[in-house]
Amino acid sequence: MLVRLSLDFIMLDHLKYFLFSTAPWVYFMTRTLTVYKSKRMLLSTIHLGTYLLSNMLIRLLNLIKNTTAPVVLQQIFYYHRCQYADYIKVFTDGSKADGHVGFGVTMDDASYSHILSVFCSVYTAEEMEISYALKLISSSQYRKFCIYGDSMRVLQQLENIESATHPISLNIADTVQCLKKKGFDIIFCWTPSHVGILGNEKADNVARTASILLKHTVPFADILKSVQHYIFNKGQETWDLQVNNKLHRIKPSLVLWPIFPIRGFSVKLTRLRIGHTWYTYIHLLYGDSVPLSTSCNEVQTVDHILTKCPDFNSSRLNFLKPLF
Repeated sequence: MLVRLSLDFIMLDHLKYFLFSTAPWVYFMTRTLTVYKSKRMLLSTIHLGTYLLSNMLIRLLNLIKNTTAPVVLQQIFYYHRCQYADYIKVFTDGSKADGHVGFGVTMDDASYSHILSVFCSVYTAEEMEISYALKLISSSQYRKFCIYGDSMRVLQQLENIESATHPISLNIADTVQCLKKKGFDIIFCWTPSHVGILGNEKADNVARTASILLKHTVPFADILKSVQHYIFNKGQETWDLQVNNKLHRIKPSLVLWPIFPIRGFSVKLTRLRIGHTWYTYIHLLYGDSVPLSTSCNEVQTVDHILTKCPDFNSSRLNFLKPLF
């Protein structure tokens, strides 16, 4: 394995000690984590089927975070620190909000933070924080480090580095390999965010307040996404001006509608949306007058039939009652 993911702070023994009587799902949790424990360090020695196991693990981790008091998660973290007391702790965090993209790293009570190009995604920021942490580690006289981060997605990618395409992920892999050859022992550990773990909170704060620009290349995927976002916004601005277009009322947003697996259903739904049905348009084919409602003398459109026409009150209450 290229990297060793230390996720043992949520392993069976720790959960039994801290969580055994706190929630009804603990029995299921411990039974499931027993399978992981039989694989030694959870994901660290699993090669086949890692993707499925990782998805299950993420659900379990989210369950822990969402249903467990922060103080319990803090205790689990401190227990983990006792197990790795001889490892220098390094906290990392990435941030993207309101045109600000940055990352923060804390190590040995020192803080480092940089802002990145606004074109960068939050995933790139999360990758950059680890890359920068490894750069700091490479110049240290110590050899044992534990990198804590709250991005399970990045740790998953490092675990499955063979399938990685992100350039920073590949750079991290090369750096870890070089450091390993020099005698460094580096482990990665997932930590839940915003639960009061001081190092994580500090890294999050310095990431959000970063002001020093870091010179770097922007991944092509991020540039492509930014260009697509720009084109979409310009198209939406143009479409917003088409207030007299009847289709604008039907679909004011250019966001794609969901696609249904049965084409016939999608065709019927589209015809209802745009009002092009046999009943409402047959008069055009035969040159007849526009059909009017017998009770209200209004033009028979799809919208009128479904929502207003008194002639269809009984059918409307029968079939569309939950909508009214």
